[in-house]
Amino acid sequence: MEFSEREKAEKLKGIIIRRIQNISSLSVLKTMLKSLTWTKIKNFIDQDLDADAERLDINTQDSVDEKANILALKAEKDTF
Repeated sequence: MEFSEREKAEKLKGIIIRRIQNISSLSVLKTMLKSLTWTKIKNFIDQDLDADAERLDINTQDSVDEKANILALKAEKDTF
């Protein structure tokens, strides 16, 4: 079963929030926000979706389905 629109939004928000939470100083946060472009955002979403897909153990059908959904979202993000 494919991710719903809500699940897609939650997955992408989670990636963006994780990236922001890892910033420890105001100056770095300001620099990041000033230099963000959609291309950069897509690149780190791409990296995180790859990492999420690789972390999954594909011994269960649920994991296989989850990995397929993540890879589909990765391909879909290029159309945003």
